[in-house]
Amino acid sequence: MHSASSRRSHGLLLSRGSVATVTSWARRGVVPVRVHDLDGWVGIVPDGPSAAAPPYDESLRVLAARPVAARMRPAVGCFVVDRVAVVTVHPSGWRPVQRWVLWHPDRGVARLPGLPLARPRDVVRAVGAPARTTERVVHEALRAEAPDALTLLEGLVGRLDLPGFPLLAAVRGTTSSGDPVEPRERHVQQFERTVHHEAFMRAELEDRR
Repeated sequence: MHSASSRRSHGLLLSRGSVATVTSWARRGVVPVRVHDLDGWVGIVPDGPSAAAPPYDESLRVLAARPVAARMRPAVGCFVVDRVAVVTVHPSGWRPVQRWVLWHPDRGVARLPGLPLARPRDVVRAVGAPARTTERVVHEALRAEAPDALTLLEGLVGRLDLPGFPLLAAVRGTTSSGDPVEPRERHVQQFERTVHHEAFMRAELEDRR
């Protein structure tokens, strides 16, 4: 079991894009990552703290929430944040909506207001699972009795025949494999300016009410 390590944070984003596409996308973000060329997928793992200021300094949360580029879709992410298993689904197609599944060890599958729910069929379609992998299999994996979030994700990744679980299970920052990619300073600065502007606009709207 993984109960000891599951108290730490774990994260893996899997993309069907090329290594070059993923690397370019990562450089335009704020999170340093390691990029792994896997079996038909490209794996992205956080590799240090976010370069952004609080509250965007937690690399795992920022990576989980960041939309992926069109050429990276479909993509699926598996994360453990504060004992909660988080699955993100980035479907292909025109103007796709990022969808989410959250699993809590005490409550099972839960919904978070404002986050579109990923249904089992959304997960199956995003990963291109073979016909033998039915929506019921995903449904059962997400509702399985598991001692912790990492164990639940291990079952889901295994049933979907996805690569990269050792990267997900590794304690963040302990692996030296994969290609390191650092965010470019100008993109970090652009992110900070955008966040500052949005915060200013929200404050202005609040003052006018």
